[in-house]
Amino acid sequence: MSFVVAATFVSIVGIFEFLRHWVLYLPVGDALGVDWTSNYLSRGDALRARATSGHPIVFGYVMCIAFIFWVYIKNQITNRVHSTCIALALGGGIIASISRGPWVGLAIGLIMIVLTAPNVWRNILKLSFSGFLVFVGLASIGYAEKIISFLPFVGNVEEENITYRTRLFNTAYEIILDNPFFGSNDYLLQMEDMRQGEGIIDLVNTFLIVGLNSGLVGLGLFLTFFGWIIFFSYREFKSFEAKSDYFSSGQVIFASLIGILVTISTVSPIFHVPILYWSISALGVAYINMKKALL
Repeated sequence: MSFVVAATFVSIVGIFEFLRHWVLYLPVGDALGVDWTSNYLSRGDALRARATSGHPIVFGYVMCIAFIFWVYIKNQITNRVHSTCIALALGGGIIASISRGPWVGLAIGLIMIVLTAPNVWRNILKLSFSGFLVFVGLASIGYAEKIISFLPFVGNVEEENITYRTRLFNTAYEIILDNPFFGSNDYLLQMEDMRQGEGIIDLVNTFLIVGLNSGLVGLGLFLTFFGWIIFFSYREFKSFEAKSDYFSSGQVIFASLIGILVTISTVSPIFHVPILYWSISALGVAYINMKKALL
């Protein structure tokens, strides 16, 4: 609940930044005397909002998790108007990030909720109808075509980013195979041809970073940790009655972890990306052990 409330206020900041083309926290480094990396990043002619997250994709990642959490929180909110307003704010925030990875992560997370809930086909129809209403609403204000142009695989804005990510994966894959067990300590030297105009090699994939640094052994342990929590949280929440609070809370933890794994395949572990995936993993571990306490 606290995470969703905080994310809702932050999403409003992000929506303001997107609409006004104004990064509000840009002067915070000078004002507070801290190292705060923040600048203007655009996609097409739209500013990519970041609010307090340091980077647009991290902001989108926060909104993705918060929206999935909202699926559980909405059952605790008696006022439907308040619940709807929170959903609209979080949805607007993730759109304002103009970040494809969190968009896909949110979509996969919501699909997981739909597929694991009772009355699957009814939920699919409701989700499809909601998506249709959102599209009609965006079309009515002239944003539908712009949003579609930003989508992965079907959009035409910054297609070179997808090409770069493909090259990055292929190059990193070859390096990992050359150092399969415990990784390489000079992989950046082998990736000089990936250096961009900003002078950096942008390793926009957490899994590749783990594999490059720790090899298949480290990557296997990393994936096993999340896989263990996802598997057992699924098993636990499916053992409860569908209308139970325990069912919905476990379902949301399960779906959010899957959405996180999808999203971190498009971003390096910067700012609070790792803080959130470790924290929510801890929620998963607590949830798995909770049933033992209930027995």
